[in-house]
Amino acid sequence: MMGVVISPLMGTTMPRSEIENIAREVTVLIKTPDPLKHGKFLKSGTGVIVGKKTKEANTYYILTAKHIATSSKKYKIVTPDGIERDITNAEVIEMNSTDLALLTLRTTQNYKIPSWGDSDKLTAKDTIYIYGWPSSKSLPHFTAGKFVDNRLLLSNEGYGLVYRDAQVENGMSGAPIFDYNGKLVGIHGIERGGFGVERLSLYQRGVSINSFLNDMLLLGLTAPSVTYLELCNQQNSKKEVQFVFAKNSGNNGWVTRGWFSIKPDSCRTVAIGEEYQGIVYFYAEDSDGNWGKGQQYFCVNNQAFSMINSDTVTCNGSNQRRVNMLEIKVSPGKPTTQNLTG
Repeated sequence: MMGVVISPLMGTTMPRSEIENIAREVTVLIKTPDPLKHGKFLKSGTGVIVGKKTKEANTYYILTAKHIATSSKKYKIVTPDGIERDITNAEVIEMNSTDLALLTLRTTQNYKIPSWGDSDKLTAKDTIYIYGWPSSKSLPHFTAGKFVDNRLLLSNEGYGLVYRDAQVENGMSGAPIFDYNGKLVGIHGIERGGFGVERLSLYQRGVSINSFLNDMLLLGLTAPSVTYLELCNQQNSKKEVQFVFAKNSGNNGWVTRGWFSIKPDSCRTVAIGEEYQGIVYFYAEDSDGNWGKGQQYFCVNNQAFSMINSDTVTCNGSNQRRVNMLEIKVSPGKPTTQNLTG
């Protein structure tokens, strides 16, 4: 997916006003049918233009929350230039593993696309920004919050980004979340708490852009600026393999994520992150053995997880263990492939 990308300056903290300008140029209003009045549409959510189909010059993708836009309805959207357009249910693509959906917009207009950030690099108390359309107001709303350093608490539907103090309102589900450099790092979806997690009742939650990158792969979509790792299950036992990987995420140390399944005689590609270049580590196993044993140890969880500082964290929690992983070099663009044999 390509387009006119808004590129923030590297290594800088962007002024709030500039981040708001970026948000204004890429955010759309989503309207759904009024159940009480036939033919009328109501403001119900927000979305963000995230890409342009490379082989179809007039096709854009808009990312939003799946609980706002499903493939069972028709919608109207208002693009940043104020133009209202119809979206049919055939133009809605629901993500399988997260509360995200893509709307397909076909237009002759040109729109800007935000730069994607690396949500794994957010650290405690980092400022994040959200731009959306409250249902009760005539104008969009721009608000700031603080990221909460709590990656071990995973939840349903991909809501792994936890933050607080953002003044979000109804209608802002699906709104883009930007980091302090004006890069897109997630999609807002839960105003407070969610999924019965009582001690998160003061917090808000979003789906990370990194989760969306892996959903893109399931749809057969890739981006040239994203780094991918591909593992191929070519071992003789014909059993399904599970694997994890570790990536360097700056102040968060090494972030370990897994588990990803690979069926026999097939390959599985995972997104490492936007413009990630350098070293990652991997470890894979089935019921008979493992692959990728190297010199570096990382903490993993036996269930689906994402863990910061996994090389230094005290690894004695429930279902946790240390595994030694193998180093592999990766770069943006074409996936780096590792074959699992034996």
